[in-house]
Amino acid sequence: MTGRQVVPLTAATTDLLRPSCRGCVRWLRDPVEAHADAARHSVPGLRAWAETVTHEWGPPGLLVRQDGRTVAHVVVAPPSLVPRAALPATAPVSDDAVLLLSLSSSSRAFTKVAVQSLGRELLRRTVRAVEAYGGPAVVTGCLSSAEVAQSDLPWPPPDVCRVPTTLLTGVGFTVVRPHPTCPRLRLDLRSTATVREDVTSAVRAWLADRATAPAAT
Repeated sequence: MTGRQVVPLTAATTDLLRPSCRGCVRWLRDPVEAHADAARHSVPGLRAWAETVTHEWGPPGLLVRQDGRTVAHVVVAPPSLVPRAALPATAPVSDDAVLLLSLSSSSRAFTKVAVQSLGRELLRRTVRAVEAYGGPAVVTGCLSSAEVAQSDLPWPPPDVCRVPTTLLTGVGFTVVRPHPTCPRLRLDLRSTATVREDVTSAVRAWLADRATAPAAT
């Protein structure tokens, strides 16, 4: 099938995540497990987590598919379902927000498609906001361009696997708790939706005025 599709992230679709993040369980292992076993990629582990979250809350993200390949994905979940959510320096995530775990795409345009699609889905679930722990422009691990085997480093500190702050601010997130290396950012979904609706209404009104205005002589 060709064309663009937005597909929910479930146990059945975890294999469709972009390669550098496929099977990543960094956020999903508690600290005791992390020290006992340094493995940070587990496709079965991620699949099991996605199944649990889908059952308890709903699909933990989505994939943007273009012409049969995944061009973007975003992974989110309530902090209560993310074992390492409270470990970064700027924790905890706000009570009314879900935590962004991964945001990866082949272009900025697809990043925006993924975030906007996620926003619409979360609003339907009455989620007010998405929060994320920001990081440097190049993040070792899930968001790097390296393949899994090339970036198979020892278990990292909890602040490592993060979305670059500049990428987050570029799609509408704002810093709510500053930090030199691990700021916490927030995207208010209701405000974003209101602004988008206001802009759409203004454009439609402008087009309607042009359509009904008398022709210049």
